[in-house]
Amino acid sequence: MAERFDIYDEQGQWIGTATREETHAQGLWHRSFHCWLARRGEDGRTMVLFQRRTANKDTNPGCYDITIAGHLSAGETVEDAAREMEEEIGFSAPFERLTGFGTVREEDSGTARGVPYIDREVSAVFGCLTARSLDAFRLQPDEVAGLYEADAAARAYARSSGVR
Repeated sequence: MAERFDIYDEQGQWIGTATREETHAQGLWHRSFHCWLARRGEDGRTMVLFQRRTANKDTNPGCYDITIAGHLSAGETVEDAAREMEEEIGFSAPFERLTGFGTVREEDSGTARGVPYIDREVSAVFGCLTARSLDAFRLQPDEVAGLYEADAAARAYARSSGVR
């Protein structure tokens, strides 16, 4: 059965549902959950975790991304979508432990595996601090190709088109 998303007009009013394929082919507005994880390294530095998306993703395949990111299925709330943490990297935390950073409205387009897409989403963005070591995460092989970390205090700028 095809995955379905709630879709919205330009003003954010619910207008119905559509399949994932229809949503990305037609550039329909939909919602997503994003969560940045940070952890304290053994040396006390704060490390921010990034995931690398698998090559089979329908948007931005093979690119680096937020630690955890996922679409809200039709009828889901942001709290429900926090399930993405466990699904993608085997990490769970009570929703109340997440720190809300706000909402981001994004538009992107491109081609993935020869199929054009238009991604228009409104993302609820959160953060969470964990003590878990990098090798203790369990990655979902269909979604996440790898998990990487960077020193949160370092100033690094990526200018490659393959890095997001």
